[in-house]
Amino acid sequence: MKMTNVRRWFSRTVHARGTPLWLKFTLIFTLLLLFTLELVGALFATNLKAFYVGRLDDAVRVEGEFLAFYLAPYLSAEFPAREDVLLEDIETIVRNFTPLTSGRVYVVDNRGFVVASVPSDARVVGHKLRHEGVERALEGVATVGPFVRGEEGEVFRVAAFPIRDQGNVVGAVVMDVPAAETFRLIADLRRLFFTSGAIALGVSALVVLFFARGISAPIVALTAEAEALSRGEFPSRRPSEEADELGRLDRAFVRMAEALRDALHTLEAERRRLAAVVAHMAEGILAADDRGRVYAANAVALDLLGVSQAEERTLSELFALPSDEDLGNLFSEAGAFLLERGNRNLRIKTNPLPDGGVVVAVTDVTEEMRREARQKEFVAHVSHELRTPLTAIRAYLEAAEEEELSPNARHFLTVALREARRMERLIADLLTLSRIDAGEMTLRLAPTDVRLWIAEVVERFAMRFRQKDVEFTYRLPERQLCVFLDVERMNRVLDNLLDNALQFTPSQGKVSLEVGEEGGRLRISVSDTGVGIPAADLPYVFERFYRVDRSRTRNPGGTGLGLAISREIVRLHGGDISIHSQEGAGTTVTLYLPGGGDCAR
Repeated sequence: MKMTNVRRWFSRTVHARGTPLWLKFTLIFTLLLLFTLELVGALFATNLKAFYVGRLDDAVRVEGEFLAFYLAPYLSAEFPAREDVLLEDIETIVRNFTPLTSGRVYVVDNRGFVVASVPSDARVVGHKLRHEGVERALEGVATVGPFVRGEEGEVFRVAAFPIRDQGNVVGAVVMDVPAAETFRLIADLRRLFFTSGAIALGVSALVVLFFARGISAPIVALTAEAEALSRGEFPSRRPSEEADELGRLDRAFVRMAEALRDALHTLEAERRRLAAVVAHMAEGILAADDRGRVYAANAVALDLLGVSQAEERTLSELFALPSDEDLGNLFSEAGAFLLERGNRNLRIKTNPLPDGGVVVAVTDVTEEMRREARQKEFVAHVSHELRTPLTAIRAYLEAAEEEELSPNARHFLTVALREARRMERLIADLLTLSRIDAGEMTLRLAPTDVRLWIAEVVERFAMRFRQKDVEFTYRLPERQLCVFLDVERMNRVLDNLLDNALQFTPSQGKVSLEVGEEGGRLRISVSDTGVGIPAADLPYVFERFYRVDRSRTRNPGGTGLGLAISREIVRLHGGDISIHSQEGAGTTVTLYLPGGGDCAR
């Protein structure tokens, strides 16, 4: 039980937090040695007892058999002697053959009655002996054992041997051999073993402690240096020259510390350079974490936002956003929006970071927006002023066209009339964009059956595609769809897309019109196998007057405003438009409109 408690204490100490490594090594080794000593001690004690008890039994057996042999004639029926002489002779023989000291020996006849005893005891002589093994000895079976305890607490080994004469059992020798000396010897040897084991255990523990401290000392030193590294302190010592595992670990640690120091110095230099660049940028720069809390901002951003400090403030607070939900919507992906701050107009561009934060660029676009507004106002005024004289010019040219003219004069008149009409369309487009910019364009929305509407569009263009030998296919939705839209405005959008597809698709090419549903919205796609658009021009095709390779794609009857007007009309409907193209392979323009329910409802 005590050994179990020791092992339990060892286990708790080894697994306790904060126990030094050298102490764990020492305790583990000591525990293993203690367990081994306990196991060996148990085996030693068992074998030791078996050995000495076996020696005692062998001595008892030899003495008992000698006594039985020499006493046989005295118990023979043919032995002529008086009873007192017989008793004296038997006791003499027993005393001479009992070197096992102060034990008791009883000699009984074949009926079990005591003939003699040593030491002599008149109380038992002539009486029947009731003793362990007597009956079996009289049956001819010798027995050795068991151990019995006497009246005064002494321990005896009991043995009984038959006495034979001419093959017949004529009596028995019964012996009570003292075993105290044997057990004392066993106990002494046990004490010697465990004392020497305890000394060996203590010496071994001290040796292990010494070596464990030697092994753990470099580890403790490395731990201290690692903690110093975490505080930014780098070791300036020579690495260990030992060839063992700890030496290699120390050299690897020193190399790691040097590499970390160089990396931190490089990182700090890069940080200073980046800070200098950001500080001198014309744009304001803000950096925020995944919760929208700003942790870095340059002076330009502070000036544009009109604050003295941005750190520890949220983007919602700086941009006066209504809620953190809006913040999540704005900064979940890259984008841009405009923000009015006093008499300034700021463009806010956001770019999410991989760790969940965001970088925000703030640009003052007040002057830019003023210039754009003045340009739009100028274009609107000029367009309005030019519309009336152009109408008059066209009217006169049309009237002159009815007169009889020479071929050259009629050719010149036709060209002039065509250009006048184109100028009228250009002015009409400019006025349309001006109304959209001013928010003056209103839509006449009405529930529209998509399949009927698209069928009318297809009917208008089918003949033109056949005339140019361009294959024209279309696909309508399987079920009836209904959307709210201004049919006249959306006809202008589809007419522009199909006109472009027809114009830039060569003979024997293909144009397709597909209508369907996607994500609860109406999707309309116009695809062609025409010349395509270079990737560098794709981001700008919706800008006003932008043309792709003017020398190659110039449309004599176009104004360069068709896609710009189409995008604005689609946006007025709450939709979106995009374009994908590959030069030499074709173009696909896709627009999305909200809705797509059942017209019957």
